[in-house]
Amino acid sequence: MLACFADVVPKLNIFLPYVLFIIIISWNVSSAFSSIATLAWDAPTTNADGTPLTDLAGFKIYYGASSGNYSQNINVGNVTTYTVDNLTEGLTYYFATTAYDTAGNESKYSNEVSKTTSTLQQCTLTVNKGGTGAGTVTSSPAGINCGSDCTETYNTGIVATLTASPGTGSTFAGWSGGGCVGNGKCILTINAPTTVTSNFAAVSTPTEIIIDNRNATTSKRGTWSVSRGAKPYGADSFWSRDGATFTWYFTPPQSGNYKLSMWWTYWSSRSTSVPVDIEHSGATTRVYINQQQNGGKWNIIGTYLFEAGKSYRVTITAHPYPSSTCADAVKFVYIPGGNGDIPLTSSYMSSTFDKRSVSKYVGNGQNTLTINAPSTATANFIANKKTNRTSKGGKKRQTSLIESLTIQIGSFKELSNATRLKIELEDRYSEVYINEVDIDGSRYYRVRIGKYQTTDETYHRAKTLADEGYKIVIIKSD
Repeated sequence: MLACFADVVPKLNIFLPYVLFIIIISWNVSSAFSSIATLAWDAPTTNADGTPLTDLAGFKIYYGASSGNYSQNINVGNVTTYTVDNLTEGLTYYFATTAYDTAGNESKYSNEVSKTTSTLQQCTLTVNKGGTGAGTVTSSPAGINCGSDCTETYNTGIVATLTASPGTGSTFAGWSGGGCVGNGKCILTINAPTTVTSNFAAVSTPTEIIIDNRNATTSKRGTWSVSRGAKPYGADSFWSRDGATFTWYFTPPQSGNYKLSMWWTYWSSRSTSVPVDIEHSGATTRVYINQQQNGGKWNIIGTYLFEAGKSYRVTITAHPYPSSTCADAVKFVYIPGGNGDIPLTSSYMSSTFDKRSVSKYVGNGQNTLTINAPSTATANFIANKKTNRTSKGGKKRQTSLIESLTIQIGSFKELSNATRLKIELEDRYSEVYINEVDIDGSRYYRVRIGKYQTTDETYHRAKTLADEGYKIVIIKSD
């Protein structure tokens, strides 16, 4: 090393070579400083006195907005290329470099180079949607959510990725325009105004699903034989007894309410109260069907809420000897516009249900009494008090005095649907009202008829409603 700095001729002040200049404009910076400049140079190999250069330590870059007046500098280390960023678009910049050794001695400036950065340009990306289906297109970087926001202005040179997500009941059919094809992600570089079309196709969703006894989505436990009952649905029907079970498996293609119907064949030994367990959203409901009636036709069981993609079971249990039970087909019909009707639980618990005089549909759960029959329904209660009433023939008969009951016809999450049902019922019935209740943070609107003081009154009104095809619930009135 040299002993006296004053005697030293600064190194690299002659042999620093000319700077090779490369300018690159970056469009992906949204701030006011959005251009970059890349500088490259060759490292010197000799000192000013011609001796080999052995202690080169690095380089500094000087630059500014006027020639020879460098307001900023960067120590870039021992490299021969470097990118200066955060330059303002539309300005002329002047650059020079210096070299320094391990002792900190620095050369004079190299030759000067200059470059005027380009003014930032922007282009609009537009997404159109085509086809018979529905869906959403989103972008990365963010800006498009189409949906509702289908255009965005980006800096030129940016690489944008579009992702298509089909809506319920639709599938993505592919891209067109803007250089995008296929049905994967659309990746494009924005250098000009660009329009891309996303195509969605509607998927045909069946509104009626029938599961026959020989369908693959059924199972049975116990012995089931081919029945000789007339008018089966499809090729034949099965029969069994003594606790054998037959199950139909239903996977709904879309969420909502479905009307469930069953088909059975008549035989003289058929049971009049066959239990059927119906799994639906959040619950399992048991109903009893009379297979002595309405054989060889569809019989409405009730309307239930199901969630798309989940598997649900409808299971029939055969009565013991000498009765026989038929397993044939079930049908699910989607009800458009259903919005989350919920199964209801009876709050009437002061009486027990009497099964001895039931002719068609019965239920004797502790909390729920559901009448699902399309034509007849009987609800009988045993109460603690009795009173005499005079019949039309002049004879005294007893009727139960119970706490006030009401008949509930439906429960909805939207008031508009409950109101429509109320108006429909008011054409034929008085004392129709809507009861509002909050359950787990959600409000439900329950359509109810009357407040009855006797089982006779309740039964006659319930039977009439069941004959008209309504699924009803008898509960204690508020």
